[in-house]
Amino acid sequence: MAQQKIPNVTLHRRSLANASKIVRANFVNAGIAGAETIPIMSPYHHSISNFAKICGELLGEPLPNARFYISDINSMLQAIEENLSEITQPPSEPPVFIGPDIPDVQFIENELITDIDYSVYFTGEGYYQLSLTPASLTFNSSTAVLAGVTTRDGVHTQTLTLINSEGSAESNEFVMTILAASAPPLFDGTISDISTEADVPMTPYDASVHFQTGGAVVTYTLENKPIGFVIDSATGVITGTSSTPASFFAATVTGTNADGSAVSNEFGIEILPASVEAPLFTGTVANSMGNTTSTPIIPIDFGANFTTGGPVDSYTVDTPFPAGLTMDSATGIVSGTGISTVGETTVNVVTGINEGGSDVSNPVTVEIVPNPVGAGSIDMDGDGKPDTMIGSVSHDEDSINIDTTGDDVADVIVPK
Repeated sequence: MAQQKIPNVTLHRRSLANASKIVRANFVNAGIAGAETIPIMSPYHHSISNFAKICGELLGEPLPNARFYISDINSMLQAIEENLSEITQPPSEPPVFIGPDIPDVQFIENELITDIDYSVYFTGEGYYQLSLTPASLTFNSSTAVLAGVTTRDGVHTQTLTLINSEGSAESNEFVMTILAASAPPLFDGTISDISTEADVPMTPYDASVHFQTGGAVVTYTLENKPIGFVIDSATGVITGTSSTPASFFAATVTGTNADGSAVSNEFGIEILPASVEAPLFTGTVANSMGNTTSTPIIPIDFGANFTTGGPVDSYTVDTPFPAGLTMDSATGIVSGTGISTVGETTVNVVTGINEGGSDVSNPVTVEIVPNPVGAGSIDMDGDGKPDTMIGSVSHDEDSINIDTTGDDVADVIVPK
């Protein structure tokens, strides 16, 4: 329970009694055994001394000698309040450096630094110390915020420490570099190769992150770049779209200011062929029937169902169509005249292919059926084909000879 503030007293009986009651209540709230034995002070020397003696014994800490002076009495009450505060407040948690390591920083001489908060690297309560604060910079020991204007160049190894009220501390080091305002740029690090597809905008690449040491860059340039690529001269960000597939460029970035320049490592820019979307079959190809020998089938257009996805480069079929039927591998159209035995049936699946992948059609049944017998034709053998008429060779000229077996020999005489 929260402690009540103990007021300053006067030598009036009511003032001393009120303070005594607050002290007794605070002892009770702090869970101190024997709090009920604390007497009520009255404006007499022995009463005040007895009050101080009993409170000191309960606290286990001798209190200042409370003589019959207002200043002594108030000092004694203040000591009671401080001792109770230490009892009722748990000890502060030790500081912890949570990381990651504080990064090294670099500034240019006369650069304005705006509120860098270093408290994010620690947990726990206490105050912060920075081992060396360069001239004209300020460091807030309560918030760990660094701010100000740099005024002198140099390299400063800093130790940042969080210290709690019990003296526990946690530290981490980092390097603060302040460069002379006239320093040329420096290239730091490595630019990795960049790969992007032809006719597709590349992911912007910020080359300036590798020119953070040395003087500030005023202008960036990009040498030996693909057509269509540019670098923002002020920010160092590379962007662009190239239409030259399967090509490679050994490029470099240069950062320049009035005092000099720095050149990056040589890095590759590779333009890859544009990716191709795989074909996609949609819809359904209907089953088909074709006649033998005399009548071509109605073409079956598989390609008409591969119009979504990437364009098809070629078509293949899993099993041959009936004899006499073929598929154009470029268009996916099946055509021809069946020469197979009547009743031959195949089930075919067609695949559309390009370099991006493939997709398959639904299974399609293709059947060869008898030719229809036209009006005036005779089909004696029931095979669905009109029999061949050899001529009128009967004795009375009133009949015709029919070849029903296909051997060019008349074997049936039919009256006219």
